[in-house]
Amino acid sequence: MLLLQEPVLCPLHHGLFIRRHRISLPPPDDDRFYTVYHFNVNTDIVFYGRTFKIYDCDAFTRSFLRKIGVKLNPPRQCPEDPYMKTRREKLDYMGPLRPYQSFDTLKQFLEYDRKVLRFFCVWDDSCSLFGDRRELILHYFLSDDTVEIKEVLPHNSGRDAMSLFLQRRKLPKYGPPGVFQPGQLTDQTVLNVYGGYSENRVYGYLLDKYNLGKLDQEFYKDTDLSIGTTINVWGRKVLLCDCDDFTKTYYRTKYGIENFTSIPCKAPPPPTIERKFPPYTGFGSEEDSLRSCIGLMPTPHQRNFKKFMEFDRCLRELLF
Repeated sequence: MLLLQEPVLCPLHHGLFIRRHRISLPPPDDDRFYTVYHFNVNTDIVFYGRTFKIYDCDAFTRSFLRKIGVKLNPPRQCPEDPYMKTRREKLDYMGPLRPYQSFDTLKQFLEYDRKVLRFFCVWDDSCSLFGDRRELILHYFLSDDTVEIKEVLPHNSGRDAMSLFLQRRKLPKYGPPGVFQPGQLTDQTVLNVYGGYSENRVYGYLLDKYNLGKLDQEFYKDTDLSIGTTINVWGRKVLLCDCDDFTKTYYRTKYGIENFTSIPCKAPPPPTIERKFPPYTGFGSEEDSLRSCIGLMPTPHQRNFKKFMEFDRCLRELLF
């Protein structure tokens, strides 16, 4: 049985060209059918009045035909499709004459929309005056390469709850940058404009394909983020300590990273200081001397009156 299928050259599916069944030979041998011995490389075959050229075959077919004793011809190059040739020439004519640069971000948005990398990080500001360690959560949006940072405030931290530590934006590597004039940071560089005789009429413009004088800024990408890396967040050194399961799966699938050893984010607890009291000085009772070591304003020792009333006569009864 034979099956002939046309390859897909456009988004429209063509389906099967000839369904699977036995095909008879062309006249005058139409009383017989095609067998495996009728097929060879670099030959022509006729199916229902249409001529097809066999220019090559796969490795399995080549091995099978050699085993049954068929001598294969050398392969030839696939004939060029006249329609595809004409279509390619039309696309070449439609190209712009001036330098053209396309910035297509739709594919990245459709592929990575709602996919966010999450890192648990810490900003150690304990070296500065009244500074301490800040626990942060960094969100990296794969759809447009932007970064958002939230601060994790513990209970009764004494700080005002802010919605975001850093609003969603592209994070420059070497921040804070200088103050740029309007038009210095652009995707395209205009070389010249041309128009008519009027002063305010502009018909078009020419782009500079070499981008002379363009100021480039480097922003953080997903390849720059990993556990143990210190990033610059507008002059603040933030250490990436851990990440969630989706982030680990993303880096394992795309970049083959297997080491995700986390770093402790929380600071170690302060050492406990043992409270020691000085020896008895000999002035007054021992309880009075101990009360002077507990507070700045010494107070008299408070006797346990209930215990005194319960056990006051126990010693007297034992003595008598």
